[in-house]
Amino acid sequence: MTKKLAEKYLNAINGCKTRHLTCEALSHYVGIYPEIIAKDLSFFDPLLAMDPSFDLRGIIDQLEKYVEKQ
Repeated sequence: MTKKLAEKYLNAINGCKTRHLTCEALSHYVGIYPEIIAKDLSFFDPLLAMDPSFDLRGIIDQLEKYVEKQ
């Protein structure tokens, strides 16, 4: 995953007002299929690819660290 894509996901997650954010909901904000989002973000938590109700707010810290390192 590129830094630009990670920043796009991070900005969309931080910009959403919902309390529980899934890949399906995030796909409406960024315009990418939920399966692609799950595949990209499963690097941070492998359970994400198997559980469609996984809350993406749980990986915000890992995404921020990834963007800082890149």
